[in-house]
Amino acid sequence: MAEKYRRYDHYQPPTSPFHQKMHTFIADYGPTPPPHDQVAKMARYIVHNADWGAISTHSSSPAIRGFPFANIVSISDGTSTNSSGVPYMYITPLELSTRDLEIDPRCSLALSLAETDYCKQQNIDPEDPRCARVILTGKVKRVKTHTSEIDYAENALFSRHPAMRSWPRSHGFYFAKLKIEQILVLDYYGGPKIVPKPEYFNPGDVRFRI
Repeated sequence: MAEKYRRYDHYQPPTSPFHQKMHTFIADYGPTPPPHDQVAKMARYIVHNADWGAISTHSSSPAIRGFPFANIVSISDGTSTNSSGVPYMYITPLELSTRDLEIDPRCSLALSLAETDYCKQQNIDPEDPRCARVILTGKVKRVKTHTSEIDYAENALFSRHPAMRSWPRSHGFYFAKLKIEQILVLDYYGGPKIVPKPEYFNPGDVRFRI
């Protein structure tokens, strides 16, 4: 069991400028996910192919305060041919999950190949481990304005969610990202695996898009 839940406790985030530290990759369009034993590549593949995910927060609503609260959020880690591995979001303080995050930024984000046609085409149920999923845990942070990162986030999200461009400014939407603390992958029988962050952000060549 210990081997399945590997830890990497001494990771230090990169200190180089944003455009150097993002570890973006040019996507090589591929029809199938990576082999299940290449878990870092699988994690990046799922994150890049997912346009949305289930985000779980600690509820701040009085009736269910402190309970887990799951919701859907649109995400993007890059344009269709670029992948950073960082899920970006365009969220409003009017939304329940955002209210939770502004009080307690800790959350988990679940993404699955069931969001694509892959599992259905392979006749694999979404709950089957072979219908690979990744659960990212960390803290949601607002992306700083007037930076190259906010330009990246805007391009990443608006290129894959064009309707966002017309969302009302009066709702106070802003760009945010998940600062990842743990990457857990379940893509085959035998239990989940934890991917060290350095491996996740430097997975080598990955055929990203289904």
